[in-house]
Amino acid sequence: MKKKRFTQHHFSTKNGAGLTLIEILVVLFIMGFIATSLYYVLNAGIKSWRAGKERTDIIAQARVAMDRLTRELRATGGIEAAEDTYIYFSTDLNADGTETHIYYSWPGSGISLLRKEAAGTYYSIARSINNFSFTYYSTEDDLSKIHELNPPDHTNTQPERNRIWMIEIKLKVKEDDNTVDLRSTVQPRNYSYTD
Repeated sequence: MKKKRFTQHHFSTKNGAGLTLIEILVVLFIMGFIATSLYYVLNAGIKSWRAGKERTDIIAQARVAMDRLTRELRATGGIEAAEDTYIYFSTDLNADGTETHIYYSWPGSGISLLRKEAAGTYYSIARSINNFSFTYYSTEDDLSKIHELNPPDHTNTQPERNRIWMIEIKLKVKEDDNTVDLRSTVQPRNYSYTD
């Protein structure tokens, strides 16, 4: 029986049995390019997903705040003070039938919408608020805005507050380049208005 001897020609590329250093480097370069491309594509997708999730969370929070404010204003029994970005009213939404005094205010652009019950402290119910306002309307026959609801000393007169028939709430949420406008109108059910 004859022994096989390996000669140098078995490892040369002339017959396709091996790879050169240049071929290995070309393959590594192509694999690196593909891996880098995949990284950038996946990274862009993750950033987009995070931005979309944050935007959705902010919008959902603003809608919950708007729904809560609308529900509480609809059940109001009396408005104590009312301004463009501030309202103080009483509501009887408590299970025991007692009245609660509630404040809503918006200090300015980029700041949260704040809510406070009479004895408590303010807390944020919606963030990234770019614009927020109340508009007050008088009676059903005359939907004119009440312009002089607050005199310069910021104390409402009872006759002006009694003329409120409908309240329009506008809220604008802005996060980065995304802007969402929410609007609602409320006619208080338990509030006896007079002309």
